Amino acid sequence: MILSVDSIAESETTVADEHFCTCTDLECPLNPNTPGCRHRTCDRCIRKCLKAGEIPSCFFKDIHADTSGNSDYTYRGFADYLNKHRGPARGA
Repeated sequence: MILSVDSIAESETTVADEHFCTCTDLECPLNPNTPGCRHRTCDRCIRKCLKAGEIPSCFFKDIHADTSGNSDYTYRGFADYLNKHRGPARGA
């Protein structure tokens, strides 16, 4: 299903002041959901991941909730993780 920009904007207005973050790693100091974290955005996490050539763990958890066996959060690691849990893309 492809969402239009208008439908995304409409859904975002219903949670106007809420921060959207799916990260469950409450040990991570970059997680805005960590108790005591004064930053209410994912900006620091995304900045760190971009600098390291990685993808945030929340993307991995969206594919499969149990990431305990994963240690490669690079772009290649994400592609491998996706193939492992969803199968290779068609035409690949």
